[in-house]
Amino acid sequence: MKTSSFDMVRNPFGALLDGVASFKVQDAALCPDLSDNMRFVLGYFADKRQGRAFNRRADLVPSAMARLLPRITILDAVYDTDGRFTDASYRLMGTDIAGLYGEATGKMISSYHDGAALARVREIASHCIETGRPALGESIGLSGGKPFLTVRVLYIPFSEDGETISQFFIYSGIRRRIPDTV
Repeated sequence: MKTSSFDMVRNPFGALLDGVASFKVQDAALCPDLSDNMRFVLGYFADKRQGRAFNRRADLVPSAMARLLPRITILDAVYDTDGRFTDASYRLMGTDIAGLYGEATGKMISSYHDGAALARVREIASHCIETGRPALGESIGLSGGKPFLTVRVLYIPFSEDGETISQFFIYSGIRRRIPDTV
């Protein structure tokens, strides 16, 4: 099982802390401090949606996002027999994301990360499913030996039938941050 900044946090002295120092989910359209890249992604998919409830996978034209591809992930949604979102598999990982967390294309989140990471993916995905809108998840954490990071993930829900979300397009913004001093 891969450990990432979504799995554990160390304080500045190396001691493991439980969970991630901070995690929140919000409606992406209501977030005033989105990066230029995230605003571009939101605008791109809003234009492509053309009045439909959800974007489709066909709305994504990779050449239109060439400079962003290293930070893109596509997840295939997995639902239980009652129709509840339970897990996701990695359909595609950009090179920056694979470099940060390790290559996981074709793997289930539940088999690649710990339960806390899956819970955060479920929370962001569930926000998209319940609201029918893009969501922004933000996590502040530290991965074994890596600098403190602020990871912001923009989830865009995809639906081929206009009702059930089948995939999530994700753009990840990753920033280093200076830890608080004691």
